[in-house]
Amino acid sequence: MLKRIYNAVAILAIVNLLVMAVLIGVAWASGRLSTERVEQIAMVLRGELGKDQAPTTQPAATQPAPQAASEKIRHDEELEEILARRFDWHRRELQNLASLIDAARLEQLQQREALQQEMAQYEEARQAWLEQEQRDGFKRSLVYLESVDPKIAKDLLKQKKEADAAQYLSAMNSRKGRDIIEECTTPEDREWIGRVLNTIEQGAASQAEDTTTPTGSTG
Repeated sequence: MLKRIYNAVAILAIVNLLVMAVLIGVAWASGRLSTERVEQIAMVLRGELGKDQAPTTQPAATQPAPQAASEKIRHDEELEEILARRFDWHRRELQNLASLIDAARLEQLQQREALQQEMAQYEEARQAWLEQEQRDGFKRSLVYLESVDPKIAKDLLKQKKEADAAQYLSAMNSRKGRDIIEECTTPEDREWIGRVLNTIEQGAASQAEDTTTPTGSTG
């Protein structure tokens, strides 16, 4: 959008030069523009026209004739009209340029909001996918642990975090869980299975407390 604005400004400058060239050509061809008028326009643009001139040695000879004064007034009016038109044209172009800038800012804001919304939707979908993968992975691991020898299942559970081992052990059928517990014959294994069972009990107690805690006062 900003590139289009820069292109519009460049085109505006070129059109400005072309319009000035056409105006000068038409004025020169119609005889309304002469060397003297060009000099007068230049003096007006430089702010020199109308300034007090230094007095000459013959003041009476510098008084303009009525016809020359009328011609000068007409020239000034034409010059003022040209300048007024040019000013109005520039004002409209500046308004158009401001509108383009506002439109570009609005478009950029809308694109940013759309991008943020897309990122939020992507993150939500990613989290849902990860949770589903985690649930599916847990189910597959549980099926595998229930299908292998209890000693192998015990060794595999010991490689996991105790909280994860407690989750798997509590999700197994009671017979498979009892067989795994019976495989814990060494002191180290008994200490480990004791901590796992405590974790299961704490989790069950916490769930029971959540279900029995009243949600609000009855007054």
